[in-house]
Amino acid sequence: MATLKVGMIGAGAISASHIKPVQRYADAEVVAIADKNPDLLADADIDAVMVALPNFLHASVSIDALNAGKHVILEKPFALNKQEAQQAMTVQKIIDGIYESARTGSEVRI
Repeated sequence: MATLKVGMIGAGAISASHIKPVQRYADAEVVAIADKNPDLLADADIDAVMVALPNFLHASVSIDALNAGKHVILEKPFALNKQEAQQAMTVQKIIDGIYESARTGSEVRI
């Protein structure tokens, strides 16, 4: 099985607690850490991104990542209002991306 390569978006204090769930899996590794950087989303070697940014950035960064063909792992809330949630759900359904809770590891298909 190939290793799932994860890019961390957000390099603040909370990012350390978001790396731990990835480290639980032998077939996954964090390969890049950056603040809100579009180059990370353009990296074809990265399969998924973990969003470790303030809540108000969750929806927009997740949508950008889904549009870049990445799976998205983030803590709740994935959106701050109904409009952001509907946008994210529409993008997710179009490309069949996956949202996953970072700490519990529970998958949420929207």
